[in-house]
Amino acid sequence: MSLGTQLYYRAEQFVLWQRHVSVQELADEFSISHITAMRILLQLEHDGVVSETEEEGEFRALKSKPLNANEANREMHQLLSAATRCMRDAGIVDVETFAEALGLTQKKAQEILQLMQELGITKKAQMYRALSRLEVEELDKSWYDPYESSVQLVDPAGLNKIIYHEYDDPLYPEVVRFVIEVQKASAALLQRYFHIGYARAARLMDIMEEEGVIGSSDGANPREVLKQLPPDFDMGLDENEEVDNKKDQAT
Repeated sequence: MSLGTQLYYRAEQFVLWQRHVSVQELADEFSISHITAMRILLQLEHDGVVSETEEEGEFRALKSKPLNANEANREMHQLLSAATRCMRDAGIVDVETFAEALGLTQKKAQEILQLMQELGITKKAQMYRALSRLEVEELDKSWYDPYESSVQLVDPAGLNKIIYHEYDDPLYPEVVRFVIEVQKASAALLQRYFHIGYARAARLMDIMEEEGVIGSSDGANPREVLKQLPPDFDMGLDENEEVDNKKDQAT
């Protein structure tokens, strides 16, 4: 494995945080030659991560770091996101290969792999394997997106505890509109209408409760929908969907 390949994922994270980076800055950050730094930046440009500016040897990031990611958790975030990208590209790796790909000691690689397993990013068999989005949902874990998710280290009781921050499900705005329109909310209803699994539907229900869209759970009783759409709001449901909704409301 070449040095350029070894540093690719970590260099990607460095660029996302810096927003603008030159060949010189990347070379200085990782103590590499200008040629290696330029090779990495050109590969990142090819992959749509950066774009070269009008200034020769200067690049700007096309993606952004998560809003929850800040300087206090920068080191952990960068390493975990680089490791996640590496793992998902490789699919299955052993510790030695994983460590080499990220330029880590095997001890540090083991620590990161253990953290990734706890977060539901990987699953360990004889080797570590990246989980698909469906497998993550089946484990009732949150999908870790290297470009949108972030983690923070907090120490409220003298112990390092990982807190995983996630962004709203991309389906969330549509789910909110639907729930307010039909004035009904249940995980089963979301599963049927949006063709999603129970774990994802349950998470969406939790988010809506936290946001004040629906009331809290009351045993077997339906959730109360606390918000309403404007009178002239058109959900754009077709006739069959409206009939289904009326049937649901009648039951």
